[in-house]
Amino acid sequence: MIAAGIAVDSEEADDAQAMLTWVRNYLQDANLTVIGAEAPLETPPRPVLGAEGVRVHLAGRVDLVARAGRTLHLLDLKTGQRMLSDAQLAVRPSSAVYTLLARCTWPDADRIIVAHLYSATRTVASTELTTPQIEAGRVMVRYVVGLLAERRAAQVTVPGEQCGWCPVRPDCPAWPTPALSGPHDTAMF
Repeated sequence: MIAAGIAVDSEEADDAQAMLTWVRNYLQDANLTVIGAEAPLETPPRPVLGAEGVRVHLAGRVDLVARAGRTLHLLDLKTGQRMLSDAQLAVRPSSAVYTLLARCTWPDADRIIVAHLYSATRTVASTELTTPQIEAGRVMVRYVVGLLAERRAAQVTVPGEQCGWCPVRPDCPAWPTPALSGPHDTAMF
């Protein structure tokens, strides 16, 4: 029998079960209550300075959103071997973007913690961004949005697995096309 593309009696199923058990224990030990899974986060559309008539909104999904009182935990489940430290996670643009998205979605949250849960090593990297780090994230987002408005996003974007769910992929200047980049494997996107 196969469930979600995984054979039930397989090593992959055993690994998945072990990961789910570890995540459940992590949530219980931290006294966290899950309030969303594959939770969509987005900002309202806002005008882009210097680009008349252009409006943009940020959107994304987070694997798990958990709450402890007025503190939100945005949990990204990682299955690979590459791990970040808390300090490395704090400077990733995605941490700022997730924090900004969460502030729009849950304005009553006093604190927002972004965390990566690494199932292979049963470790966690987490960060609560400072105001300067959040503002640096805003600057980065404005920069990328400005390039998008100017159709120059290929200068800062890198196609990858995230392109598979991106609604602007067909119009993105960074998205590879056979005519421009030669053969590529679109199956991973």
